[in-house]
Amino acid sequence: MSNFEICHLIFFLECGFCNLTFMNLLVIAASGIGCTIMFTPTLRALRKKFPDAKITFLGISKGFVIPVEGSNLVDEVLVFDFKKDSLFNFKKIWGRLKFIQNLRKRKFDVSITAFPSNKWFFNFYAWMVGAKKRVTHFYKTSSLKNLSFLQNTKVKTDKNLHDVDQNLNLLKAFGKVPEVDKSLYFHISKENEEFAKNFLQERNLLSKKLIGMHLGSSKDYSFDVKRWPEENFAKLIGRIEREMKAKVLIFSEPNERKEIEELAKKFAVSPVIVCEDLKNAAAIIKRCNTMVSNDSGLMHIAVAMKTPVVAIFGPSHITRTRPYTDKAKVVVNEECNSCMKYPFASTSIRIVCDKERICLEGITVNEVYDELAHFGAFKKIDRITH
Repeated sequence: MSNFEICHLIFFLECGFCNLTFMNLLVIAASGIGCTIMFTPTLRALRKKFPDAKITFLGISKGFVIPVEGSNLVDEVLVFDFKKDSLFNFKKIWGRLKFIQNLRKRKFDVSITAFPSNKWFFNFYAWMVGAKKRVTHFYKTSSLKNLSFLQNTKVKTDKNLHDVDQNLNLLKAFGKVPEVDKSLYFHISKENEEFAKNFLQERNLLSKKLIGMHLGSSKDYSFDVKRWPEENFAKLIGRIEREMKAKVLIFSEPNERKEIEELAKKFAVSPVIVCEDLKNAAAIIKRCNTMVSNDSGLMHIAVAMKTPVVAIFGPSHITRTRPYTDKAKVVVNEECNSCMKYPFASTSIRIVCDKERICLEGITVNEVYDELAHFGAFKKIDRITH
């Protein structure tokens, strides 16, 4: 028996649940909406392996818990709204300490920090919560820099794995990883489905061929460098409207609506702009024939909704975050390597591009259109029309 296996055997003997029938389990999601979605197969596996466990899902932003909110994958969702620029705001420190104190009182048996997690705050927070067993990934960066020594169970990372499989490997901390459905999941309700139906019906789009688009990506940590030029999206919309006779739905934040309207006017295109909350947006994406998107949370939502995806990749790790489905095409400039060093080579999530975004600037409208056409823009034949 290896030292690794002996340590876990001792842990279960000490905690008194060698039969693994019950645990008070905390999942810490700290890296984004897309990252939460890519963790859902692991939640499914945890449910299968520990059917009697109480699973609490904790996000450091409200958006991070939305994919699993209302689902049977978790028993409870909590939000610890962490903002880096207010970390040392003493007016908020007391409230945060009380939040952590209340979590400590729950006496979690296990905490699991979702991938990627190579940041000091994630490890410090897991330690503060005080679960007996604290599971995370092992990174080659200094444990002093990321405070990973505060976690007591670490699973090796593999830079050749997709984030979905990286997360599933965390279950090695509990023995054999169970066979599980690895498809992505995003919870929507019947009310969200009804909203989507009415949204399209009011615009006479229920029987139309629909192409969803997401022009954006998070603006945090310079993630806007992951955006294909908006002018290219506008030109792509023009070709779709002329040649495919399809309607384009642009999914957007409300504060970007005016900018998109001006872009549409400039290029004489007429997309439908969708500025709805995430669950209603997901229900509409479910009814699209295909989704065209940058590497973003909405791209992963489309995968979870089983909508075919044409993904445009720039500085992101394609191996890590490509659409986790066989119903996808990825358009990428092969001449440019990823500028994103996190989490394997750096503890900084910020993307620093020193090549003036040639990875995205070099991808032409024709390339994306051809992938869309060859892939089959209307491949999703089971779209609901009633």
